[in-house]
Amino acid sequence: MRRRAVSLVMLLHRGSVEVISMSKESFRHWVRTTLQGHIVGIWIYFSCPIAAVFLFLNYQDGTLTVVWALFIVFAATVIGAVLGTVLFFVNQPRHND
Repeated sequence: MRRRAVSLVMLLHRGSVEVISMSKESFRHWVRTTLQGHIVGIWIYFSCPIAAVFLFLNYQDGTLTVVWALFIVFAATVIGAVLGTVLFFVNQPRHND
């Protein structure tokens, strides 16, 4: 099976922009095992689609303004970051000491 590279631009690593190239398998492993990965994964798979749906629905209703659009994007991002953080700590393997 051929491995395709995935390039991501991340803003979460020590406040600097970093380009990461990795295969699909290592991307999934990174998302499952790191806090930054959980936050980025939730942002990609949850926050972006939710923001897009709410922006579309407000546009259809005719109630979309610039301030409201910025609020929707901000709220989706914050909820995604909180959800990613919570899921990271909930999904940690338990050590039987």
